[in-house]
Amino acid sequence: MNRKKRLVKQSIFIACEGQTEERYFSAIGDIINEDPKYSVKVRTLEIEDGVPQDPLGLVKEALRIKEEDGHDEAWAVFDKDREPNPQVRIAAFQFANTYKINVAFSSIAFEHWILLHFEKNQNPFSRCICSNVEGGTQCTCKGALCLSGYLKEKH
Repeated sequence: MNRKKRLVKQSIFIACEGQTEERYFSAIGDIINEDPKYSVKVRTLEIEDGVPQDPLGLVKEALRIKEEDGHDEAWAVFDKDREPNPQVRIAAFQFANTYKINVAFSSIAFEHWILLHFEKNQNPFSRCICSNVEGGTQCTCKGALCLSGYLKEKH
């Protein structure tokens, strides 16, 4: 007797802290989702019920959604510039390790990952714009210090 094998998709959930990260991983997810073996879902959890997510909250929420929706794997994506307190980041890594939640961590800013797709760059950028001039945001370093200014100047 000839039986068709039923293919069960590997379900992956990615919790992001911002829209840049969500767009990046959603684009990758669109490519991966073309493979019938995988299902990738991406969601921004930057603000949940009016409360900003710190890295520990993001990891806990990734675990909750993983368990509620029955995902095989979950990721929490966050960077250093959103949480200056290293103790909160350490707690997030420890919780993730305990509950088998994967972490994608950027020690500069997530936008640096995107830049590295286009050029090798080891500048120690900050994420923020240099200054606020007359109510409008303007980079005064022309990309020498901040990642946003660099991206605007070069790309």
